[in-house]
Amino acid sequence: MKDIREEKMNRYNPKLYWEPKTGEGYYYLTFFEKENHILYGTLDNKSGNDVPRIIFGNCFRTKDDAENAIPIIKSALIKISGS
Repeated sequence: MKDIREEKMNRYNPKLYWEPKTGEGYYYLTFFEKENHILYGTLDNKSGNDVPRIIFGNCFRTKDDAENAIPIIKSALIKISGS
């Protein structure tokens, strides 16, 4: 998984990449109906939704880091979706 993660981070979000440890809280972004949402979660043994967030680089130490990443993540999602 690490090689894929590194490749994606180099392409989409290299400066903001951070991987939380199990039990550590993190902020992440969601986009719903053209609105940005910053949510807070806790890493639970790298299961469920944590893994895709880690791979994509959608884990941030602070709310400010998450806010600063909104244009980067949106741009990456547009590239991925081909829109």
